[in-house]
This record gives sequence, C-alpha cells and structure tokens, in this order.
Amino acid sequence: MRAKRFTVEQIVAKLREAEKLQGQGLTIPQLCKRLQISEQTFYRWRIKYGALKKDERPHRGLGMMTPSAFAASCKEGPK
Repeated sequence: MRAKRFTVEQIVAKLREAEKLQGQGLTIPQLCKRLQISEQTFYRWRIKYGALKKDERPHRGLGMMTPSAFAASCKEGPK
C-alpha cells in the first residue's frame, strides 16, 4: 500500500479539524478514523505541526549552514 503524502497546509487543516472534533467529544481513535489517518501519524503531526497557524510553514535547517556558506563566512571574518 502506497503511503499518502500530505502538504503542510493539508496537515495543519487536518489538525484544526481534529481540534474541532475533540471539542465535540470524539476520542482520538474516533477522530483519526474520521480523518483517515493513523493514531501514530496524528501524534507525530501534532508534535511537529501543532503550533503552526494555517498560513505558516516550518522552517528548515534553522541554525544549520551549508559547508560553502560556512567557508564563505569564515573568509569574511568577524563583523
């Protein structure tokens, strides 16, 4: 079975829908079934994307530099 891939926007939308369903009294297994995702996926998404608003995207590589960018910053010297 091929795994489904969701965009960040789709994931955030599903998490917002999950919040609404929880407010209506559904349990986590029930809302996962309704959203057609596994409980493991729900918990993983909630950790990774739970604090994002619908229009935000996670930033990749914060604090990380490519080797060429690091070398260039070393050549420039301190500012």
